[in-house]
Amino acid sequence: LKKPEEQRTPIEYRIVEKENILSSKFEKIVHESNPLTINNVFKSEKININIIKKWKMSESTEGKEDSYTPVFTLTQSNSKNQEVKQYTFSKEKTELVDGNGEIFKYEIFEELDGKIQKVEKIPSVSYEDGCYKIKDLPKTDLNGEEYLYEVKEDKVLKNGKNVTDDFTVTGNKEKLAVDNATGEYSKTILNKQKPPVPENPPEPKKPP
Repeated sequence: LKKPEEQRTPIEYRIVEKENILSSKFEKIVHESNPLTINNVFKSEKININIIKKWKMSESTEGKEDSYTPVFTLTQSNSKNQEVKQYTFSKEKTELVDGNGEIFKYEIFEELDGKIQKVEKIPSVSYEDGCYKIKDLPKTDLNGEEYLYEVKEDKVLKNGKNVTDDFTVTGNKEKLAVDNATGEYSKTILNKQKPPVPENPPEPKKPP
């Protein structure tokens, strides 16, 4: 026989998701309106890169470093699918732009208004006191595959003219180093100006 309704005890149901080695990579969202629904949203981590630019100028151009504009190339590669993308930036062009003029954009999953949505993000580039800061680069793709990044100085401009050959570059081939305390990546690139070549070099003396 059924008990009268006032004597019945409600049964509470819960769903508990077991933890595994991938659990730390996902944000678990349980919806209050429907506690039997669980969304696992991949934690889209971001990284920052700092490029420290140093100069060693000749005596005649000492203190005139700001008249030169280095142009850098950021390379993003994915070891899983072998995809490689390249973007350029400088202190005058503070956006990451590819060879077709397209700005670096990417999508991540975020919870907005209780719903899981794809959100478009654009990394920022800033320059201050000899340091180029690239912020909010995606650490992984939407499948969790980690990106590898490299930054190299591509050329040096002065008044729109390529003067790269006027400098010896040190540190350009070094890989980005990570600061374990902050999680940020960085490298230092030094440009040493070569001695100026005289416009009219003296003719060598003829032997007597």
